[in-house]
Amino acid sequence: MTNRPAAFDNAVMAYLPALKKLARKLANNDADELVQDTMAYVFSHWTNFRGEPSAPRNGMYNWLTLNMRSLAQGKRSVAANARKNMPKANESVLTSMATAPRQEDIAYANQVVRRLSRSREGRMLVRIGGGEMLKDVAAKRGIGVERVRQLTERARVRLVKTTKVAA
Repeated sequence: MTNRPAAFDNAVMAYLPALKKLARKLANNDADELVQDTMAYVFSHWTNFRGEPSAPRNGMYNWLTLNMRSLAQGKRSVAANARKNMPKANESVLTSMATAPRQEDIAYANQVVRRLSRSREGRMLVRIGGGEMLKDVAAKRGIGVERVRQLTERARVRLVKTTKVAA
């Protein structure tokens, strides 16, 4: 990776007041965060600047503001989608809607976990079911990720067969 010219850094820092002003217009409460995100993006993607990085003159302001506007729009889209897809609900409503797990289901789940824990691939499947990643299980076992996937798939197939017989 090539080193970024000091002249590029100086030119970006010269536009910092203008970026802060634009950030206040684009993101009222998160203006400082938007400036920091823009600076991080610009410094990590400095090779995308089409001007001469060692002597940046033409187009630097436009390039900086374009990146800032793009980051601000991305943040707005994420926020809008979060509001649209995950509406905030009152906790009391959620607790009244929840149903307590049936004792039979809990006992059956415990039996399944116990049955899985008897074999190596079953124990791996239980760990993956608990939220561990394939690579973590593979590292702990000293085998490859693909082998862990194959073994857990075998355990899944065996589990489905045994639950069909039991049903």
